[in-house]
Amino acid sequence: MPASWWSYDPVAAIYERVSRPLLFAEPAADLARLLAVSANAACLDVGCGTGAVASAIVETSPTARVTGVDSSGEMLERARNGGLSRLVRAAVPGLPFPDGAFDRVSAGFLISHLRDYHQALADMVRVLGPGGLLGVSTWGSATNEFQQMWQTTAESFLDRDLLGRATREALPWEEWFSDPGRLEAALRQAGLAGVEVHHRTRRIRATAKDFLSTRDVSFTARYLRETLGDREWARFQERVAAKLRSHSGDRIEYTRDAFFGVGRKD
Repeated sequence: MPASWWSYDPVAAIYERVSRPLLFAEPAADLARLLAVSANAACLDVGCGTGAVASAIVETSPTARVTGVDSSGEMLERARNGGLSRLVRAAVPGLPFPDGAFDRVSAGFLISHLRDYHQALADMVRVLGPGGLLGVSTWGSATNEFQQMWQTTAESFLDRDLLGRATREALPWEEWFSDPGRLEAALRQAGLAGVEVHHRTRRIRATAKDFLSTRDVSFTARYLRETLGDREWARFQERVAAKLRSHSGDRIEYTRDAFFGVGRKD
């Protein structure tokens, strides 16, 4: 797969400006609350992106020592601009920290991206101290008519199977972890005790422009853009925007659900 569409670096600005407040801020706050971070706790947020979960942890526990890890330099730069100072460019597995270094470890919407989530979870558990909590979030299976409209339009520009293969390559476990039972099983298999999975559904209200911006940073859109080239990509954007305006005007509402799994290291 082409490296340019795979990287988060080119989409970091849109992600921070639109996707984070619209899609990720509230789930980040939910995950931070479930982790029940105590004063002065050492916390690690894996796949921190621009810092949604790490910042939410600081808001719930201002004295917590929060470290963020991400493989994208551009995402980390925006996290730093947002006030986070403990930031490391690294990937999981392969976290550059000693065993038992943290009281809390979080991973917001990360594990569906990973080639081997078993090894990644094992590495996160490794850096967690005894009695510490690991919390992860995944998207549920709910879809909406606007996303379906976008997808149908995309498939009129590029073969459906080709788009599907690219998306599955980038997000190999997205569908798998939309099942809460599989999320619970993965955390238990990683050696965690007292695993609980919580479900949240929220209503999202957005302008048509912002909704399309959140789609533009998706892996499907990035692959579509690279494959089509600039001229056809612009034609696709015009067509899908026109369809959305015709269907719903400038304001749209839809629901999205997520699961939050939390377990303890004995």
